[in-house]
Amino acid sequence: MTDVESLREQLRERGYLKHGIERWFALDPWSSRAFWAELAIVAAKAATLVALFGALPCVAIMLVRNHPLSAVETFELFVIDSLAWSVIAFAIVIVVALLLKIRPELPIETSRGLLAVSIATSGLLIVPLAIWWYGFDSMPSTLELLAGGALAAIFFVVATIVVSAALLSFTIYELKRIPAIHQKPRGIPLAAGAAILIALLFIPAYAMPERQVSAPLQVVTTPVERSVALVAVDGLSDEIIRSRLDLMREFASVEATPTIIAPSTTERWASVGTGVPASLHGVRAVEGVRLFGGTHVLQSVSRADVVLRALATRQPLPPTIRRRDYLWEIFSTRGVRSLAVNWWTAADAKSGALDSIGQQTIFGAARSDALGVDIGATRRFLREVDAGHAQFATVYLPALDI
Repeated sequence: MTDVESLREQLRERGYLKHGIERWFALDPWSSRAFWAELAIVAAKAATLVALFGALPCVAIMLVRNHPLSAVETFELFVIDSLAWSVIAFAIVIVVALLLKIRPELPIETSRGLLAVSIATSGLLIVPLAIWWYGFDSMPSTLELLAGGALAAIFFVVATIVVSAALLSFTIYELKRIPAIHQKPRGIPLAAGAAILIALLFIPAYAMPERQVSAPLQVVTTPVERSVALVAVDGLSDEIIRSRLDLMREFASVEATPTIIAPSTTERWASVGTGVPASLHGVRAVEGVRLFGGTHVLQSVSRADVVLRALATRQPLPPTIRRRDYLWEIFSTRGVRSLAVNWWTAADAKSGALDSIGQQTIFGAARSDALGVDIGATRRFLREVDAGHAQFATVYLPALDI
């Protein structure tokens, strides 16, 4: 048995080769169909294994940010992320292999050189993960950092091994031996490890029951003749209002309030309306996505996740996404006539003592006119106050014309 045949037999025993990849170096990559077939097969195998581990940190981060999710939704997230990663890994492996093939000045003559190229390629695979993670509007929690960081580290190590296996023939061609890193089969242990980690992702769906919506706070009210209006103007800071003499005359008793700490404008205004911090009211975004057949709206989605946004259904957050009632909803349950116009995650509703006019109605009436949103909300607010004589009335103005 020749040296080449012996090497081929050893590689086949370890699960690396099926068709004799060492023939790449005797083929012209631009005219040989056999070369492209071999390259596509190897890249597809590498991309499949890389995708399994690449999807793990993405799904784990989404589970932490959007808990609770069902097992079906978790599986859908994993499939979507795996497909995205398989395309990315397939393209990168092919580009690196072609670069090493058509650039003779970049040969891999040692197993150390193979490891260096594999680490550099794995670094390229980490870049999409970093961009995706950076695309979230809010900072990661401690749990998210621990889970995402650990799985990202595992992904980097696995990607290095997988890529080096895919490019193994370059070192074999130069050294006529198998590098030490590949002396033992890697495919089966890696696949088994991926299966175990994937199974762990589904534990939250089965072990942790969904948090029930808390009962509204019990507020005791005494009937009075006075009426209260809460006017919320986005962007109207203390510095701006004090620079406007007309506003200072109208609101002579205005005082600066403590800054509400929250990652986004949506969460801050929801804290104003509910009176509780973001960790309790649960509002995270203006728009979320719903997976096919899913029962939950994913509020925290990366701006860089174009695949998920393209495949999932995008929709405004429904009122039920909140885990706390707004103050006027609480007052209305106690018999106080209340009016709310254009508030976050509030739908059109007229129930009991509450008349709620949501953003969809206001924005629809504005007919894509940005300035018309404020004008329409203000007019509707004043008209409803005069008509219903609400004792507690509130309006939210996006302040697009400030």
